[in-house]
Amino acid sequence: MNRINKFEISKLFKIDIRRKTLSFIGISFFVLIACISILSITIFRNNFIEIEKSHIQDNTNRVRNFLNEEINFLNSITHDWAVWDDTYYFINDRNQAYIASNLTDEGFTNLKINLMVFTNANNEIVYEKYFDYNNGVLINKPENFNNVIIKISSEIINKDDYKSLDGLIQLDDKNILLLSAQPIIKSDVSGPINGTLIFGKFFDDGEIFALSENTNLEIEMIKIQTKNINSDTQKISSEILDKKQDFIEPISIREIQSYFLVNDIFGNPIILIKIIHPRSIYVSWIRSTFMIIGIMSLIGIIFTITASKYLDKILLKRVVELSKNVRNIALNDKKHIKLPVTGNDELTLLANDINYMLEKINKSYFDYLTGLYNRSFFEEEIKRLDTERQLPISIIIGDVNGLKLINDTFGHIKGDKLLCETAKLLKKSARKEDIVSRWGGDEFIIILPKTKINIAQKIIERIKINCQKYNNSNNNGLPVSIAFGISEKIEKNQNIDDLIKNAEDKMYRHKLMEQNSFHNSIITSLEIALEEKDFETENHVKRLKDLSLRIGKMMQLSDYELDELSLLVTLHDIGKICIAENILLKPANLSSEEWELVKKHPEIGYRIASSSPELATVAEAILHHHERWDGTGYPKGLKGEEIPLLSRIIAIVDSFDAMTNDRPYRSALSIEEALVEIEMCSGTQFDPKLVESFMKIVRSPVTV
Repeated sequence: MNRINKFEISKLFKIDIRRKTLSFIGISFFVLIACISILSITIFRNNFIEIEKSHIQDNTNRVRNFLNEEINFLNSITHDWAVWDDTYYFINDRNQAYIASNLTDEGFTNLKINLMVFTNANNEIVYEKYFDYNNGVLINKPENFNNVIIKISSEIINKDDYKSLDGLIQLDDKNILLLSAQPIIKSDVSGPINGTLIFGKFFDDGEIFALSENTNLEIEMIKIQTKNINSDTQKISSEILDKKQDFIEPISIREIQSYFLVNDIFGNPIILIKIIHPRSIYVSWIRSTFMIIGIMSLIGIIFTITASKYLDKILLKRVVELSKNVRNIALNDKKHIKLPVTGNDELTLLANDINYMLEKINKSYFDYLTGLYNRSFFEEEIKRLDTERQLPISIIIGDVNGLKLINDTFGHIKGDKLLCETAKLLKKSARKEDIVSRWGGDEFIIILPKTKINIAQKIIERIKINCQKYNNSNNNGLPVSIAFGISEKIEKNQNIDDLIKNAEDKMYRHKLMEQNSFHNSIITSLEIALEEKDFETENHVKRLKDLSLRIGKMMQLSDYELDELSLLVTLHDIGKICIAENILLKPANLSSEEWELVKKHPEIGYRIASSSPELATVAEAILHHHERWDGTGYPKGLKGEEIPLLSRIIAIVDSFDAMTNDRPYRSALSIEEALVEIEMCSGTQFDPKLVESFMKIVRSPVTV
């Protein structure tokens, strides 16, 4: 076959491939766009609507909670006045001093209430006052309010359980009051009920505006105990009552509304709260859908045009160039993707080159995590460089200190990040001609061809300096600490494997020598991480350490035991690192599920400490620091002296410090109050002998 025939065959082949490929690309992209559109509409839309519904319900509950807080606040104020002895006696003697001191205009303004009514046990009004605290003027008693007073007072007087009435009440079509009624009794909660105290404020548009301001939502109040209630309001109210859930309904693409009912003081529906929410989640879904479809369409057009031009060249002008490039890749030992070749054209000339490369391109020479060369590449490269021409060859092996502890404590994501940062520092410190590889899980190895050992030592120093700079600028993050070993091949007959083994042995010796320094740095990191997760501060640790060591010295512990006690104080709650912050810092009482999670922190702390030789000595004490002397503690239910001594010490000191300092869920006790609690728990929660020593220490002055 002559040249002309070969060219014509190539031309026909080009047209066939181009037509098939372009057709396949075009159809594939149209199918892909169609699938994305269908998935977005059928699946993602439902998910977004559910997310939106949950978000709307959360906002609705937020408004309801704000309203309940307003009622609870008024109820709290009324209760404080109702159980006041002065109020109790005022019902009997009606002394003017009480009125002059307490029932002033300023008092109404401070309490932000519009009315006060005092009735006696016969439901007779002893005193009443009505005041507009916004304008600072007295106002008339609302119409029909006498009937409300008598009804509420009768309810309170006829109850034997001292219970109150609170909530909303509608006087007429215009006025709704927020009331709290409490039985007037003595401060020691003794009877008989001497009357009823009623505090109230108008629940009007001003209150709704304040509610809108607090929640950043558009809120409207609809009265439903009126003659002019429209049919839509009746329908919504009925549906809420029937289904016993809030009513949610889209208004438009951009807005959605929700409704909930509020009952009056006697349990009857009184108002309907309407809330307008922006549909930001739904709008985001629509925008995202159109954006994805648009981007995919644009990519399809660009890709089709680019592929057309590319295919015009791939079988003609680039054949010779491609052959040269493939041959160059093979000769230079670089990785490349496999190029499938079929047909009876110029591409067949590359078959031998590709076959030569197959053995190499099937191997990955790079570590997927750090981006450095991997061990396979290193072993290939060391064979290539192990020649007399490359002498002297130096080998540096580095091992990242404490990686297992970091993985167990902070998680593998943090550990992987530390490995990546270590790889960057090694690459930055090495020269261009040096080959930096990841040797194993936490080990790295550097080949330095034509390099004497003193030059390699300078590179190690440069790595250490860069690590120190990184640690100083890392804002108390995890420190990078590497133990190094180094060896040198200067003669041809030296075995390269022995060289690597020699460097590895030196590295392990250095690792042992640097252990204390890293021990201190990792403990510091653990302290910082725990402080960020919990409400415990540096001062908390200092207080615990001071008291614990004073107890230890009184118990005549050895210096070694005192050091262990000091370390336990620092890390006894290290297991809380793995507990969610919203649980640790929750101001309210924990649920049973949340409490079970918190109770696991001694076991988590035990596993963390056990994973590190530097911390393993206090692992058992960490595990048992929540055990109780009577055996009812956790996690093992140990009893008495079965509990390690250090755990018993920290249990007392930690409880005392927790009681004498503020927590998110309660205020601090005085020292004497806390000591009484400790003494009460002697023999049940705490070791009696240690409690006796602790009492002496706390109640005696500190001697310097």
